Amino acid sequence: DWCYVAASAGSLSVTTTNWASGMIVPLAARSVRAAIQIMANALVVVMSFWIVQKLVIPSVPFFLSADPGRRFIFPDSAGTPFTTTKALLFHSMVMPRLGTIMEEHWGERLTVQSSALGSSGLLGTAATVLWFALLIAGLVAALARSRSSLPHRGLLATLASQLVLYSAYGEETFLYALHVAPLLVACASATMSTRARRPLLLLAWVLIVLLAINNVTALMHAARFFTWVPLPRP
Repeated sequence: DWCYVAASAGSLSVTTTNWASGMIVPLAARSVRAAIQIMANALVVVMSFWIVQKLVIPSVPFFLSADPGRRFIFPDSAGTPFTTTKALLFHSMVMPRLGTIMEEHWGERLTVQSSALGSSGLLGTAATVLWFALLIAGLVAALARSRSSLPHRGLLATLASQLVLYSAYGEETFLYALHVAPLLVACASATMSTRARRPLLLLAWVLIVLLAINNVTALMHAARFFTWVPLPRP
């Protein structure tokens, strides 16, 4: 149980929302009473470290008291739930065409919130198709194994919780890609335990090459944006 406490405390120490995994896994692995005890112990561990941090840095606020900002819950600028889900499932892996948007306080900034799938070009379109195929195959394999496999049950439940959360929160969904992309990759990797392992592994290698070219090109484009964009005046 202390291994679960350590994992739960580790997930909470990243961000509060990442504690979802630290709560879901104990609930799937232990009885409800034992899971509640594990989560309580994890909270005490993190609070103990926060007390030490507070002594060193008195200005640091309590980590559970931060205001998430109600204006970021279902904001109009984020678009529809389809838009946010598309950004989570696809833009977190395959970078689409970069756009810009004007903000009142920050000036011009980059955005991919409304970018279409595969809008970065032919390589982006091919990468999107391959990623969709691997993701669907992985989700099917993970669902099939979830009945007898605790890691797959915990993975799918955590992924579902993060998709629901970030479909409702935030103006630029791509900012939360690192919370979801590792879970998506883990789901896709479930295909490696199926009979279709060899052809899917070949698709994965092709996808890696396409992603390297497509995403690095997008990164260079984004870097050029910051070489000329004017800084906001104080």
